[in-house]
Amino acid sequence: MTPAQTGSTPELSILVATRDRAPYLANLFESLEAALTAAPVHVEILVIDNGSTDGTGGVIEAWAHRLPGLVHLREEPAGKSRALNMGLGRARAALLAFIDDDVRIAADWVVAVLAFFADYPQYDAAQGRVRLPRDVTDPDLLARVATYRSLPLYDGGDAVRDGQGLAGCNMALRRRVFDIIGPFN
Repeated sequence: MTPAQTGSTPELSILVATRDRAPYLANLFESLEAALTAAPVHVEILVIDNGSTDGTGGVIEAWAHRLPGLVHLREEPAGKSRALNMGLGRARAALLAFIDDDVRIAADWVVAVLAFFADYPQYDAAQGRVRLPRDVTDPDLLARVATYRSLPLYDGGDAVRDGQGLAGCNMALRRRVFDIIGPFN
Protein backbone atom coordinates (compact mmCIF):
# COMPACT_ATOMS: atom_id res chain seq x y z
CA MET A 1 0.00 0.00 0.00
CA THR A 2 1.40 3.40 -0.98
CA PRO A 3 1.33 6.40 1.38
CA ALA A 4 -1.46 7.89 -0.74
CA GLN A 5 -3.61 4.87 0.07
CA THR A 6 -3.20 4.71 3.84
CA GLY A 7 -5.86 5.84 6.27
CA SER A 8 -3.56 8.31 8.02
CA THR A 9 -4.12 12.05 8.11
CA PRO A 10 -3.27 13.43 4.68
CA GLU A 11 -0.41 15.87 4.22
CA LEU A 12 -2.15 17.49 1.25
CA SER A 13 -5.83 18.08 0.55
CA ILE A 14 -6.70 18.82 -3.07
CA LEU A 15 -10.02 20.63 -3.55
CA VAL A 16 -11.95 20.68 -6.81
CA ALA A 17 -15.31 22.42 -7.17
CA THR A 18 -17.36 21.19 -10.11
CA ARG A 19 -20.77 21.74 -11.65
CA ASP A 20 -22.06 20.04 -14.80
CA ARG A 21 -18.54 19.27 -16.06
CA ALA A 22 -18.75 15.51 -16.59
CA PRO A 23 -16.89 15.60 -19.95
CA TYR A 24 -13.82 17.23 -18.36
CA LEU A 25 -13.39 15.21 -15.20
CA ALA A 26 -11.79 12.08 -16.69
CA ASN A 27 -8.83 14.14 -17.96
CA LEU A 28 -8.39 15.70 -14.53
CA PHE A 29 -8.66 12.38 -12.71
CA GLU A 30 -6.24 10.66 -15.09
CA SER A 31 -3.67 13.37 -14.43
CA LEU A 32 -4.25 13.14 -10.67
CA GLU A 33 -3.82 9.37 -10.84
CA ALA A 34 -0.42 9.83 -12.48
CA ALA A 35 0.59 12.51 -9.97
CA LEU A 36 -0.42 10.38 -6.99
CA THR A 37 1.80 7.55 -8.21
CA ALA A 38 4.80 9.75 -7.43
CA ALA A 39 3.35 11.21 -4.21
CA PRO A 40 5.43 10.23 -1.18
CA VAL A 41 2.62 11.04 1.27
CA HIS A 42 -1.07 10.49 1.88
CA VAL A 43 -3.16 12.85 -0.26
CA GLU A 44 -6.91 13.36 -0.19
CA ILE A 45 -8.89 14.70 -3.15
CA LEU A 46 -12.16 16.41 -2.27
CA VAL A 47 -14.38 16.85 -5.30
CA ILE A 48 -17.34 19.05 -4.43
CA ASP A 49 -20.27 18.56 -6.79
CA ASN A 50 -22.06 21.90 -6.77
CA GLY A 51 -25.56 20.84 -7.79
CA SER A 52 -24.75 19.15 -11.10
CA THR A 53 -27.62 17.94 -13.26
CA ASP A 54 -25.55 16.09 -15.88
CA GLY A 55 -23.51 12.92 -15.31
CA THR A 56 -20.90 14.60 -13.10
CA GLY A 57 -21.88 12.64 -9.99
CA GLY A 58 -21.58 9.33 -11.81
CA VAL A 59 -18.13 10.19 -13.16
CA ILE A 60 -16.94 11.17 -9.68
CA GLU A 61 -18.35 7.97 -8.13
CA ALA A 62 -16.71 5.79 -10.80
CA TRP A 63 -13.35 7.42 -10.15
CA ALA A 64 -13.79 7.24 -6.35
CA HIS A 65 -13.43 3.47 -6.69
CA ARG A 66 -10.30 3.84 -8.81
CA LEU A 67 -8.46 6.85 -7.38
CA PRO A 68 -7.17 6.50 -3.80
CA GLY A 69 -8.16 9.37 -1.56
CA LEU A 70 -10.96 10.72 -3.77
CA VAL A 71 -13.99 11.83 -1.75
CA HIS A 72 -17.22 12.88 -3.47
CA LEU A 73 -18.95 15.72 -1.63
CA ARG A 74 -22.15 17.54 -2.57
CA GLU A 75 -23.07 21.18 -2.00
CA GLU A 76 -26.43 21.96 -3.57
CA PRO A 77 -26.71 25.75 -3.35
CA ALA A 78 -24.92 27.04 -6.44
CA GLY A 79 -21.68 28.97 -6.05
CA LYS A 80 -18.03 28.04 -6.35
CA SER A 81 -17.19 29.77 -3.07
CA ARG A 82 -19.92 27.79 -1.30
CA ALA A 83 -18.57 24.57 -2.75
CA LEU A 84 -14.96 25.33 -1.81
CA ASN A 85 -15.95 26.43 1.69
CA MET A 86 -17.79 23.16 2.16
CA GLY A 87 -14.62 21.37 1.06
CA LEU A 88 -12.51 23.47 3.43
CA GLY A 89 -14.68 22.26 6.27
CA ARG A 90 -13.95 18.64 5.34
CA ALA A 91 -10.27 18.95 4.33
CA ARG A 92 -7.94 17.38 6.88
CA ALA A 93 -4.48 18.46 5.73
CA ALA A 94 -2.41 21.48 6.73
CA LEU A 95 -1.64 22.10 3.04
CA LEU A 96 -4.51 22.84 0.68
CA ALA A 97 -4.29 22.84 -3.11
CA PHE A 98 -7.03 24.14 -5.39
CA ILE A 99 -7.44 23.13 -9.01
CA ASP A 100 -10.25 23.52 -11.51
CA ASP A 101 -12.29 20.67 -12.92
CA ASP A 102 -11.09 21.23 -16.49
CA VAL A 103 -7.33 21.14 -15.94
CA ARG A 104 -4.67 18.50 -16.37
CA ILE A 105 -1.92 18.60 -13.82
CA ALA A 106 1.67 17.57 -14.48
CA ALA A 107 2.83 14.18 -13.21
CA ASP A 108 5.17 15.91 -10.76
CA TRP A 109 2.61 18.47 -9.54
CA VAL A 110 1.88 16.90 -6.12
CA VAL A 111 5.59 16.41 -5.44
CA ALA A 112 6.29 20.00 -6.52
CA VAL A 113 3.59 21.43 -4.22
CA LEU A 114 4.94 19.49 -1.25
CA ALA A 115 8.55 20.41 -2.06
CA PHE A 116 7.72 24.11 -2.40
CA PHE A 117 6.26 24.36 1.10
CA ALA A 118 9.06 22.22 2.59
CA ASP A 119 11.75 24.33 0.90
CA TYR A 120 10.12 27.73 1.53
CA PRO A 121 8.54 27.69 5.00
CA GLN A 122 8.32 31.49 4.92
CA TYR A 123 5.61 31.31 2.21
CA ASP A 124 1.99 30.52 3.02
CA ALA A 125 0.72 30.51 -0.58
CA ALA A 126 1.90 29.45 -4.01
CA GLN A 127 0.70 29.95 -7.57
CA GLY A 128 1.46 27.31 -10.18
CA ARG A 129 1.71 27.65 -13.91
CA VAL A 130 -1.50 27.75 -15.91
CA ARG A 131 -1.06 27.05 -19.59
CA LEU A 132 -3.18 26.02 -22.51
CA PRO A 133 -2.63 22.41 -23.54
CA ARG A 134 0.07 22.01 -26.17
CA ASP A 135 -2.42 20.51 -28.60
CA VAL A 136 -4.47 23.73 -28.67
CA THR A 137 -3.33 25.29 -31.92
CA ASP A 138 -6.56 26.64 -33.42
CA PRO A 139 -5.67 30.26 -34.32
CA ASP A 140 -9.26 31.46 -33.79
CA LEU A 141 -9.38 29.98 -30.29
CA LEU A 142 -5.96 31.37 -29.43
CA ALA A 143 -7.04 34.81 -30.68
CA ARG A 144 -10.19 34.68 -28.51
CA VAL A 145 -8.14 33.68 -25.47
CA ALA A 146 -5.77 36.60 -26.09
CA THR A 147 -8.59 39.07 -26.74
CA TYR A 148 -10.97 38.20 -23.93
CA ARG A 149 -8.42 36.96 -21.39
CA SER A 150 -11.10 34.72 -19.92
CA LEU A 151 -8.52 32.12 -18.97
CA PRO A 152 -6.14 32.96 -16.16
CA LEU A 153 -3.01 31.94 -18.06
CA TYR A 154 0.10 32.34 -15.95
CA ASP A 155 3.73 31.33 -16.19
CA GLY A 156 6.01 33.11 -13.77
CA GLY A 157 9.00 30.96 -14.65
CA ASP A 158 11.07 28.88 -12.28
CA ALA A 159 12.20 31.60 -9.86
CA VAL A 160 10.42 31.85 -6.52
CA ARG A 161 9.26 35.39 -5.85
CA ASP A 162 6.49 37.40 -4.28
CA GLY A 163 3.35 37.90 -6.34
CA GLN A 164 0.26 40.07 -6.32
CA GLY A 165 -2.51 37.50 -6.50
CA LEU A 166 -3.53 33.91 -7.05
CA ALA A 167 -5.54 32.14 -9.75
CA GLY A 168 -7.82 29.55 -8.18
CA CYS A 169 -7.31 27.04 -10.95
CA ASN A 170 -3.81 26.18 -9.63
CA MET A 171 -2.95 27.52 -6.21
CA ALA A 172 -1.88 26.07 -2.88
CA LEU A 173 -2.06 27.54 0.62
CA ARG A 174 -1.34 26.59 4.16
CA ARG A 175 -4.54 26.05 6.11
CA ARG A 176 -3.53 28.78 8.55
CA VAL A 177 -4.22 31.35 5.82
CA PHE A 178 -7.93 30.54 6.09
CA ASP A 179 -7.70 30.60 9.88
CA ILE A 180 -6.56 34.23 9.54
CA ILE A 181 -8.66 35.55 6.65
CA GLY A 182 -11.68 33.27 6.82
CA PRO A 183 -13.38 31.34 4.01
CA PHE A 184 -14.01 32.32 0.40
CA ASN A 185 -16.64 35.04 -0.02
